[in-house]
Amino acid sequence: MELLGVSAVAGNTDATTAQHCADTLLERLGSPLRCVPATRAGREIAGLPEGVHILALGPLTNLASALAHNPMLASRAQCTTVGGVMHPWRSPLLRFSCLNFRHDPRAAMAVTAAPWKRRLGCPLDVVKRLRMDARGLRRLAEQGNLGAYIAEHSWRWLRQAPLRHGRMSFPVWDLAAVMAAMGALPAARFSPDGSRLWDFDPQAAQQTFIDALADQATPPRCASRPCGK
Repeated sequence: MELLGVSAVAGNTDATTAQHCADTLLERLGSPLRCVPATRAGREIAGLPEGVHILALGPLTNLASALAHNPMLASRAQCTTVGGVMHPWRSPLLRFSCLNFRHDPRAAMAVTAAPWKRRLGCPLDVVKRLRMDARGLRRLAEQGNLGAYIAEHSWRWLRQAPLRHGRMSFPVWDLAAVMAAMGALPAARFSPDGSRLWDFDPQAAQQTFIDALADQATPPRCASRPCGK
């Protein structure tokens, strides 16, 4: 899978901070790409070529803006979104605290109603099963400079985990969605029409990610066009 680009969007932080964090991670990856600011993201995403797969990992503001610029985008692109709940009666708090959809509900409605070539929805109560604990972070830190960087900036999430999640581990929601979109999520099961992630093996998924970091010896293959977050 070729990375065409990354854009920033406001969510659990402001768009400028999100852009800075994305740029720092791209630099660590050795990528020549830089994050597209939120003010330009909609126009840039609207111009993506046919056949792209857009990973919408945050609120859907940028993607809704892209659809407003180019309503034909949905018919020629795939997208993966993170949000919603598959079993709301089991996870009522997740249902009402879904930041990605709640932050910009109009954008969420526009994106989920669009006639995408294919849209894969990754419900929060499914992707939250991929978690990271202290042992996992220590293993990440052993996987070269990139693994050490990710681990270093993840310890604060672990310190907050008992208050936020009631346990000494935190969910890595977006990683599960990215792996599902790439076809790299172990034992993944989807709805019959392929539009929703149902289940996967979280332990194997964590190991797959750690193995990928260990094997990360060369920069990812990149192009000059941005894609959307």
